[in-house]
Amino acid sequence: MAEGDLGLALDRELELLRLDQPDLYSEEERRVLLWRLLQFSSLGFDYPTSVVLADAPVDLGQARKLVGAGCPPETASRILL
Repeated sequence: MAEGDLGLALDRELELLRLDQPDLYSEEERRVLLWRLLQFSSLGFDYPTSVVLADAPVDLGQARKLVGAGCPPETASRILL
């Protein structure tokens, strides 16, 4: 998925997650969320999990350590959330 496509997909996901608050995120916050989404995706988390992790107060460094130590992404997401 190209970065532009991921941005559009992220916007759709955020709208679904926050239907009652469509303007919850500023442009800068959306960029940070997109960057975090890309980071979690590159670690091997599936797209829906990456969206949740990107939007949660999850430590990306801890996610990198867990996956780097051989923890499967599914298990890592349960630990992180």
